[in-house]
Amino acid sequence: MFKEVATGFECEVLFIACKRLVRIENCVFALVGTPGREQNFNDRAQQLQQFSSRAAKTARMVAAGGSSGNKKLAEALLSSASQVCA
Repeated sequence: MFKEVATGFECEVLFIACKRLVRIENCVFALVGTPGREQNFNDRAQQLQQFSSRAAKTARMVAAGGSSGNKKLAEALLSSASQVCA
């Protein structure tokens, strides 16, 4: 049961992260001279960083207290969280 919940959580996080990356990509490919281009990029980058930090924090909390004794799952969550915030 827990593995199914964790997998669902991972899919949801990946989907949200992909949406945010597409927004960043749109900012990057905006034409130079587009009004608000730099500000829009900086805003989107900050939103992605905040989201990533929250996702990593949640992964650490799940690994610490909610992995149902599954050591491999806990290690994978901690490893992923450390890569996100590296």
